[in-house]
Amino acid sequence: MRSSLVDGKHYRLRAEECRTIAEGYLDDDARTVMLKVASDCERMAECVDQLDSDIAELAKFSSAIQHGAAGLDSHGQCCPGERVMSAHTPRAAE
Repeated sequence: MRSSLVDGKHYRLRAEECRTIAEGYLDDDARTVMLKVASDCERMAECVDQLDSDIAELAKFSSAIQHGAAGLDSHGQCCPGERVMSAHTPRAAE
């Protein structure tokens, strides 16, 4: 997980607050703007959740690379159990 005080839950709570406020508006334009803000908050929550997921995936991959316990398949995906060859890995004599 990344170090942050704000997560997807935070933005979802803000979105709910915006929807609640919008319900109280009599002016259609003001209500529309507030509902747009709520929608944007939901989108931010999704982005933060995806970022957290991506960071967790990269952390697993990075750890596997550091320990030489993974390689990449033909799609660039991590292959646990395959040793990574690097410029610093000695090769066996041919």
